[in-house]
Amino acid sequence: MPDITIDNEVLDFLKSKAVPFEDTPNSVLRRLLLEQKSSESDSSDQIESTDSAKDEDRKISLDEAPVPDTQIEDYLPRSLKQTLQMIDLVKNRNISRVEATKYLANHFGVKIPTITGKFTRQLSMSSYQVDALLSKDPDNFKDVLIEHYPNFEDEITHFFIDNFGDRKKREFRSQ
Repeated sequence: MPDITIDNEVLDFLKSKAVPFEDTPNSVLRRLLLEQKSSESDSSDQIESTDSAKDEDRKISLDEAPVPDTQIEDYLPRSLKQTLQMIDLVKNRNISRVEATKYLANHFGVKIPTITGKFTRQLSMSSYQVDALLSKDPDNFKDVLIEHYPNFEDEITHFFIDNFGDRKKREFRSQ
């Protein structure tokens, strides 16, 4: 791998764009240079459903699918609100976490790492750990959110009950 020399101003800029404990200088440059180039050439504003067996040709247009916020209170911290929106998109709209993140970044006019940071840095988790939580019972994610946002336990609990039902009722139905 080639070595490059950069001045302190460029190094400071890279640091300002880095996701702590995740990025290397190369990953920051890759994101800034290559992903920006590919997003400019990709004019598609659509998210494909990951459930191809059910929705083979189904695509969700960013214009026609509103960001879920009907059950999410405006006074919640932005990081919690956007994490709940991501969970709703993944669990209820059947799209991947990556596509949900792109969707939210596009909707809010921010960069993808800004949204990713809401549910990685804020929860002290890697993207892999978030994906693992998303693949399990929703109450596992609820417990993590309550641990990190104890002042909003009621709101988090209501979100999960409204979207996924009560754990006791789900356990009873599965027996």
